[in-house]
Amino acid sequence: MATLISRTSDLTWPPDEMLDPDGFDVSYDRLSDELLVYFSGRDFPAASFPVSDDADHIYLLGDVETGRVVGLHVEGFLAYAVKRLPPLIDLLDIADLRGITPAEVAEVRRGLMVGDRRRATLAALLTVVDAEVAASTAATPMPAPV
Repeated sequence: MATLISRTSDLTWPPDEMLDPDGFDVSYDRLSDELLVYFSGRDFPAASFPVSDDADHIYLLGDVETGRVVGLHVEGFLAYAVKRLPPLIDLLDIADLRGITPAEVAEVRRGLMVGDRRRATLAALLTVVDAEVAASTAATPMPAPV
């Protein structure tokens, strides 16, 4: 039996060729207020691992068998994340939406005053996650997955 990954610190970041924002699979569910970003499909079991205690709304999606980061999971997307980083609202333009209409997204966007910049928005999300991971792994051991 293979050893399953159980800690954020056991995860490995994917190679750069897997991080092409044009190939990301993005979905948003209004009921749970969660955004999921998969780097290259969803054909594997993945678990959410906290990025850090300070970024308690951002998780790495890790393949529990290989230990590779396969995506990102953002909780409280509209309630918290887009208020912290308004360009993230643009991800809803490319996301599969559940429980929210494009008109409702437009209403939220009007309140945030952001532009339509897909690649810059995904790059911003990756930058935030990278900084949180770097700060967290330097300071404390990583918590167990949720």
